[in-house]
Amino acid sequence: GKYMKAVTTVTDYSYLVPNSGGYMSDLSFGQNIAVSDSYMAISVIRHDSSDSNKSENSGAVYLYSLDSSGVPIKSSLKVITPTDGSPGDLFGDPVKIVGSSLVTSSPFSSGAGKVYIYDLEDPGLGETIISPQSGRSRDRFGCSFDMTEDGQFLFVGALDRKSTRLN
Repeated sequence: GKYMKAVTTVTDYSYLVPNSGGYMSDLSFGQNIAVSDSYMAISVIRHDSSDSNKSENSGAVYLYSLDSSGVPIKSSLKVITPTDGSPGDLFGDPVKIVGSSLVTSSPFSSGAGKVYIYDLEDPGLGETIISPQSGRSRDRFGCSFDMTEDGQFLFVGALDRKSTRLN
């Protein structure tokens, strides 16, 4: 008839499991995934940092290099955490790869939120942090974002901004 339904069964696949002691659902492993020709980035927003100052639910992004057939190379894992992370930041939500840049955020960081850009061509990953000039608590700056394919422009969304009444 007018509407057709196609069903495909996937029989050839591989999977990744985090190297952490927690359950995948407890870590929110894979809540967000970004893929390019060379990399796969997986958010792990409830990742507990080994740094006791950042600790619980600070978040991370697991970055894998891909082989020529597009399969993640497990031994290439880099665990990316922000240099300024704090408990409850939920870093890694959302995540996107554009060109040689990995973009992610911590919408709860410092109350207002932050966006992080990492240079994938830099062995040290060259972190750039973007925060709103006049951020207020509960803004959730970075809850959504997108970047033009050439990497020239980054657009960042925010939620829960309290309106200011002018008299």
